[in-house]
Amino acid sequence: MKISTRMRYGSRAIVELARAYPDRPLSVGEMAKVHRLSLKYLEQIFGALRAAGLICSLRGIYGGYVLARPPAEISMLAVYEALEGSLTLVECSSESQRHCSSFLGACPTRGLWTEMSQALRGVLARTTLLDIVAQQAQEETASSGSPKNGGYK
Repeated sequence: MKISTRMRYGSRAIVELARAYPDRPLSVGEMAKVHRLSLKYLEQIFGALRAAGLICSLRGIYGGYVLARPPAEISMLAVYEALEGSLTLVECSSESQRHCSSFLGACPTRGLWTEMSQALRGVLARTTLLDIVAQQAQEETASSGSPKNGGYK
């Protein structure tokens, strides 16, 4: 399984919003520049995160994007589903999908795919943005003695 660039970039961006929460909004342009990402691509990602209710925009000179809820209340599963849709490794591991319905009873690998999907869902569901921010701060402190601000002013 590979994680798409949409999910990787979206994860980095929403973690930056979590780091800034609740002190300041961040602009898409600023984030695109700091992370060397395409502004248009990041705007599309932010549109999906906003449509899912994970972030909201603030207008004005000090505007930008902020988390819609505290970082402890946003799981990485919610981020994944906002950007990628349902987490299903193979269609037959989802109860709603019956692409191989004639083989479901005898499929030797369906249990494996279902277990893998459930494990991934579990990891993403129990990992919040706050967990990632805390881990990142701990790693930065351990390596340099003080946390960094991610390149933002």
